Amino acid sequence: MKALHLLPLRVLLSAGLLAAAAPSHATNLYSGTMQLTATDASQLGRMTRNNVASDWSVPKVYPGASSTGSTFRYTTLTLDLGAFAAANGAVYAPYIQVSIDSTSVNTFFAAYATSYSATSQGTNYLGDSGASGNIFGVDPQLFRFVMPSTTQTLVILMNETVVDAGLNQPGTVLVEAFRDSSFTNLAPVPEPAGVALFGLGLAALLAVWRARGVA
Repeated sequence: MKALHLLPLRVLLSAGLLAAAAPSHATNLYSGTMQLTATDASQLGRMTRNNVASDWSVPKVYPGASSTGSTFRYTTLTLDLGAFAAANGAVYAPYIQVSIDSTSVNTFFAAYATSYSATSQGTNYLGDSGASGNIFGVDPQLFRFVMPSTTQTLVILMNETVVDAGLNQPGTVLVEAFRDSSFTNLAPVPEPAGVALFGLGLAALLAVWRARGVA
């Protein structure tokens, strides 16, 4: 009879732990359309577009306001990142990427933590796309920022760059979260049942191992 060669215990243990942690959780926090209408809220002035998209490497400083004597329409999208993590069994991750698919040069997008104030537009600022409209009319605008550890509420702002020129011009918004700046997907939180099942399997494996005299 052929001898049964078993893998070293540490190898089996490592494989089991990896299996318990897989697969990686999807990073999609939101995918939908935002659009301005004549009934949306208004504000005096709007954020300056300085052609610098925010990035994870260095926090972007609020670029200031332009045309503070003119009235612009704006709308916001509020995302509860804590609720997302709880509902999907995922580890909350602070590295956020926002993709804007819109060819309109009359709309502009930015991100805020906790809330947005039309009368204090620099408060809670996180980042923006730096410019309006898709690059070369093809590639979506991208901007990235790190969420503060003190909040789990993310607000995406859409406003117009020319008075009444950005109305009824939709933009597709994709918000994704990552564990780090290397674009690592969110990892699911191990469920108690899964951990218990792995423990039972490991105990059975040890029993077989000892019975064969190789423990």
